[in-house]
Amino acid sequence: MEIQLLENRELEETAKFLTRLNSNPTYHIGYVSKNSLEIQEDLQILLQDDESSAFIVKERGQIFGFIGVDGDQERSVGEIWGPFVEANNFQLGEQLLLYVQSNVYFNKLNLFFNQENQLLLHLAEQHHYTFQSRENILEIEKEAISSNEPVQKFTEEYAEQLIILHDQIFPQTYYSGSELIDNMNADGDIYIIVEHHHLLGYVYVELDYTLRKGSIEFLGVNNRVRKQGIGTKLLKMTLSDLFRKNIDLIQLCVNTTNEKALSLYHKCGFSVKERLNFYQKAKI
Repeated sequence: MEIQLLENRELEETAKFLTRLNSNPTYHIGYVSKNSLEIQEDLQILLQDDESSAFIVKERGQIFGFIGVDGDQERSVGEIWGPFVEANNFQLGEQLLLYVQSNVYFNKLNLFFNQENQLLLHLAEQHHYTFQSRENILEIEKEAISSNEPVQKFTEEYAEQLIILHDQIFPQTYYSGSELIDNMNADGDIYIIVEHHHLLGYVYVELDYTLRKGSIEFLGVNNRVRKQGIGTKLLKMTLSDLFRKNIDLIQLCVNTTNEKALSLYHKCGFSVKERLNFYQKAKI
């Protein structure tokens, strides 16, 4: 079976293949959706991105394997979507992973997979990926969440404060403070809490109104007002507003060692849906 580039005419078929496998915890990859429509849209974006790539393995017209790389040349990082293989075929999975490692040129390659995905665990350890962290995916569905806090959206008046606060709390993360602001014109939104014109905290959320879901990417609180309930107010305010906007499901990802954050999210009604491993390989 030959590894070949994914083509536009194969998007729908590939999306169905990935939907079927990724809905099973033993195949699940955290970078990939479980919704066929969303996967097809994400694959289309991948094919249009010069920094990214996608490959499939077919035999007699049927897909048996897939692997993709969502690349970021600026950070020289590639997020590996897969490998996805039928019946956890170790030999084919290894072939796909080695193919990507030989044909993409990033300083770091990331694997993010369900803890029940034994194939990826074996591949990560055998090919010297380094364990980075365990992450929990939390969800909350639309329900009656009330907040007495007035909804306050980000305005340009607080741009400088937001950039400074975000970059201090989350240095070298995937979005800088200025990128959060830029993303507001696309699919992002920012909620803030301000006192006497000083930014106390913010929540950055990405939204998909077609699928009626959102993802909380960052929640940051100024260090001088920690332990004063600002994070809880921010979260409840954000959830209340989003659920009024026809968003039915909100997700987020939290490191399993971040007990304070986990406690906050559980208190506000989130529950753990998936547990994932994050591994990384640094290419020298």
